Amino acid sequence: MDGQAMEMAPEWFETVVVGGGQAGLAVGYHLRRRGRSFVILDAGERVGDPWRDRWDSLRLYTPARYSGLPGLGFPAAGWHYPAKDEVAGYLESYAARFQLPVRGRVRVDGLSFRDGRYLVTAGARRFEAGNVVVATGAFHHPRIPGFAAELDPGIRQLHSSGYRRPAQLREGGVLVARVRRRDLDAAGIERVPRTTGARGGLPLLEDGRALEVANVVFCTGFRHDFSWVDLPVFDTGDEPRQDRGVVASQPGLYFVGLHFLTSIVSPLVGGVGHDAEHVAARIAGAKPAKVAASA
Repeated sequence: MDGQAMEMAPEWFETVVVGGGQAGLAVGYHLRRRGRSFVILDAGERVGDPWRDRWDSLRLYTPARYSGLPGLGFPAAGWHYPAKDEVAGYLESYAARFQLPVRGRVRVDGLSFRDGRYLVTAGARRFEAGNVVVATGAFHHPRIPGFAAELDPGIRQLHSSGYRRPAQLREGGVLVARVRRRDLDAAGIERVPRTTGARGGLPLLEDGRALEVANVVFCTGFRHDFSWVDLPVFDTGDEPRQDRGVVASQPGLYFVGLHFLTSIVSPLVGGVGHDAEHVAARIAGAKPAKVAASA
């Protein structure tokens, strides 16, 4: 077979939700309440794994009373700020509580539309659906400034997505690129001008100084990666053309969990439920999905 895994016969669902984080689980909750047929596909081994893999000291910046998904409040005192492992455990228990059909270790690598239905691929596995909800979150690939390649190889470089604990850093100064000023002031940390490039292997500041440091931690955000979506639904900035998560030009396609989908809280644990409910209601109210010939 030329080393290729045998292509499996497709499974049919009315809706395939891609992503088993807070966005995908919230969509699943509302679809379950409406009695719809769906599956949630996630690349992780366990629900909540992306949270478990973040830096050790991470806590939500919203207290528990504002950090629950629909139907189940966060199990902690109202003004407690949950740690990352608490969030992971909560998401895992949420999926179990509402018996959400999450399939782990399924990394989706393709989405297309043919013969009146969507085809979702994950290696040799295939899923056909009348609707697809892209709930892969707002953080895909780290955004690294171009000048990073010009820094001296003796400087330890980390993106925030790869930072876990201080032990990862080398002895010496640490430059953290583009952090909010109020956070630095609160921690008593010196704030330097914007980093604009490199000179002599050192980070170059906007005021012309080359900063001698042993470490650089890039807190420079992320960029989308929807390269696996083979559909003409994106603008030139790789943003999906949607309204409240609904892609009018591609009926049956939805997005949940993106930054400012409808508000600043759209990607957050405590805010994603509103958008998820809207999308689930649109799915439930749409024309019945086409039934697969093999069903």
